[in-house]
Amino acid sequence: MWVWWLLLAILLAAICWLFWAPIRLEINTWKGVYRMDWKGVGGLVWLPDEGLDVVETRIFFWKKRWVLSEIQSREKRENAKQASRQKLKGQTHKKGKSGRSGLQMAKKMLRTFRVRQCRLWLDTGDYLWNAWLFPLGWLSRKPHAGIWINFQGKNEGILLAENRLGRLLWAVISSRVR
Repeated sequence: MWVWWLLLAILLAAICWLFWAPIRLEINTWKGVYRMDWKGVGGLVWLPDEGLDVVETRIFFWKKRWVLSEIQSREKRENAKQASRQKLKGQTHKKGKSGRSGLQMAKKMLRTFRVRQCRLWLDTGDYLWNAWLFPLGWLSRKPHAGIWINFQGKNEGILLAENRLGRLLWAVISSRVR
């Protein structure tokens, strides 16, 4: 009997971990890092050096590299074969929710993200524009966020945002129930 309680406790702890584990989005153009990690679960990394459509996924111990254009062309071929086999008849369209409720849900979901770092280095290429923008950038600086205007041709950015599955689900549920 105690074995079942132990297994139930482990399963419950694993489910709680999924809701509590941080989901981290990191975009760093200076280092060339574009990834989203779910701590302890998996991650997704975009590899622009190997091609604009190369993505690497990792789920627990399983790792796979995907070339999205190959997947898309394969799906197009399969869809073309299916469409040639059967003719599409007139379909009735279901009426969905209004766009406004979807927009409200999207706003609530975006509010759940916590931006840990947001920095932008900007050079417009025009010394006069840079001179006008420099005071605005200087006034907007905070320890982990800000805009740096430079005169050296450096256009780069860093974004580090975190979220949790529990917060996202709560935003979806609270926007649906009113």
